[in-house]
Amino acid sequence: MPLTTAATAVRPPAISWQSPTLFVASPDGSSATIWALSGQPLAMMTSQSLAALTGARGVSIGARANSNGTTSLAIVAELGCTPQAIHVEVVDYDPQAMSFTVVGDATLAMPGAGFQTTPTVVWTALRNRWLTTWVVEAGPQVMGRFFDDSVKPIKLSEDPFAIPGVAFAGQALANAHAVVVSPSDQMSDSKLRCP
Repeated sequence: MPLTTAATAVRPPAISWQSPTLFVASPDGSSATIWALSGQPLAMMTSQSLAALTGARGVSIGARANSNGTTSLAIVAELGCTPQAIHVEVVDYDPQAMSFTVVGDATLAMPGAGFQTTPTVVWTALRNRWLTTWVVEAGPQVMGRFFDDSVKPIKLSEDPFAIPGVAFAGQALANAHAVVVSPSDQMSDSKLRCP
């Protein structure tokens, strides 16, 4: 049985394994949803609609295990078609109650002149914060932004900041894709389209 039949997405669903739970996030209808699956065979335990991600066309998920047994999950999305906004919503999953609690959300990048796509998110334990990256058409280049547990962006001298050096990001959109590499490695790229 499918988790959703209402996904309009430019990428496959995002997944994260935090034993014994598999988390799946995807655009779903006019917003996005996260599902928690567990067991043998996998069965859906619960789900949470992510209202702050209205207009999501692609999502990524990052996870952090907490000392109290819960899991914090950051779901970052590109919202809409070009020009896209980059938005994140954080939820905590409690395996005992089999429930999600919304922590908060934030816009990390407002729509720009061109595409902003392929967002990713990861917990950086060394810095004790979340890091989100995405590709922008200008350049093209990879941009990044940190945010804390309360989902407040952490202001740096350059915010969001460009990630220098070798950068690679790809996305399949219908028959189009984009690839970004370092200046020393020549690689062609295609225009992106949104369904």
